[in-house]
Amino acid sequence: MTSKKIRVCPRCGSQRIHTAKSAVSGWLVPDTYYCDDCKYSGPVYVEIEADDAEQLRKVINGESSED
Repeated sequence: MTSKKIRVCPRCGSQRIHTAKSAVSGWLVPDTYYCDDCKYSGPVYVEIEADDAEQLRKVINGESSED
């Protein structure tokens, strides 16, 4: 069984990251991704298993991973 893959922000781990499209995106210039939470803007996103999203967010934000 395969888990669902999701995109998350490389800065804060938020799932609220989206692609900004323009007339030349993807073929002339790389796509740009924007995070609604931390305002990250750049050509990179992280793709992970949906089950790992909360753990990654905690690691990125320096929170304790103890359960």
